[in-house]
Amino acid sequence: MTEKKKTEAFLAAISYAGDVEAKRIKEEADRRAEERVIAAREEARAEAESRLGRDIARAEARAAARAAEAEAEFTAEVAKEREEAVTRILGRAENKLVWFTATADYEKYMKDAAAKIADLTKDEEDRVILIRREDEKLAPAVSKAAGGIKVEVSDRVKLGGLICDSRGMVCDLSFGTAVREMRSAASRGLSSCEEAAR
Repeated sequence: MTEKKKTEAFLAAISYAGDVEAKRIKEEADRRAEERVIAAREEARAEAESRLGRDIARAEARAAARAAEAEAEFTAEVAKEREEAVTRILGRAENKLVWFTATADYEKYMKDAAAKIADLTKDEEDRVILIRREDEKLAPAVSKAAGGIKVEVSDRVKLGGLICDSRGMVCDLSFGTAVREMRSAASRGLSSCEEAAR
């Protein structure tokens, strides 16, 4: 082989090796570029998901706070309306009790209540039946129905009815206490309804 052909073969071999190396470098560069693009896309996607997750969490927290606030306002409004209804109903009941104390049936009620109290407190000492000032005229009939128990006027009895006080016990058949107990029962019932609604 001539010197010229050797040189041409050497140059062709170098050119071929250069082409192979250039192709390898280009493929490696393309692979790395693709990996960087994929990594950048993954990073961008992860950041977007993270940002979206934070935005969703903030939106959910705001919505939950608004819902809780609305529920609290609604519960307060319902409780207020219920309390107003209880007050109206018990106000009407008090008015009926006031009306009842002006009827002839009231004296019978007082005598029956006095007899019941006398029976309930028969083992008690120092019994006193308390009535309101407006019922003072009924004191003799109440005492007689109670088997002679002493009857006194007291500010403890407001709407009517009577209370028997002794050392061992108090027997309260007054209308004021009955209304207070109805209000308390209604309040407990409202609280139970509110708890059940939650």
